[in-house]
Amino acid sequence: TDDWDRRCVLTTLMSIVNEGIMSDDFMLAPGNECYQSPPTSTVGDYMERIVNFPLNPHPNVFGLHANADITCAQNETQELCDIMLSLQPKVSSGAGKSREEIIGEVTSGLQARHLKPFNLDDITSRYPLS
Repeated sequence: TDDWDRRCVLTTLMSIVNEGIMSDDFMLAPGNECYQSPPTSTVGDYMERIVNFPLNPHPNVFGLHANADITCAQNETQELCDIMLSLQPKVSSGAGKSREEIIGEVTSGLQARHLKPFNLDDITSRYPLS
């Protein structure tokens, strides 16, 4: 990697790997109590704490601004729309639909189906990650 990657990694690690990490109240992600260093305990207690971390961590866990979630969601949405368009048949006709019209039809169709978000608690209980 180049010097900028090295500098970024070292700066990030310096905020975590320091003498303060040994204290019982060290915050791995400021403002997020979920990532507070637990009192000195057994390996099993540490593992239990880690397993209970959120599946989708807040951006501040990685030292990012809260708007990073918005940018990530926008990028994922754009990628989804691009994939949907790539699956469309490549038929040429004089009065074809524009890209925006196709995306509009697909998204309207998805909304009309009233898709519900996945129940993450149910899924994680059925298919644990560890």
